[in-house]
Amino acid sequence: MLEDEGVAPRPQGSCEITFIPPPSPVYPLKEIHRQMGILIAMAVVTGHALTSWSPNDEEHHLIY
Repeated sequence: MLEDEGVAPRPQGSCEITFIPPPSPVYPLKEIHRQMGILIAMAVVTGHALTSWSPNDEEHHLIY
């Protein structure tokens, strides 16, 4: 069984990785405003779905 296990490979010492950060948006406040609009819309739709659903509703079926 020990014969089947080989020597673990050593990490390469010369391996170099350069991480490039994503470019920052030109108009950061505009991007934040866009994201907040998306979050608010999602919250409104979720709130509407939660308040309008009833267990006896034939139109909306939950699939598990």
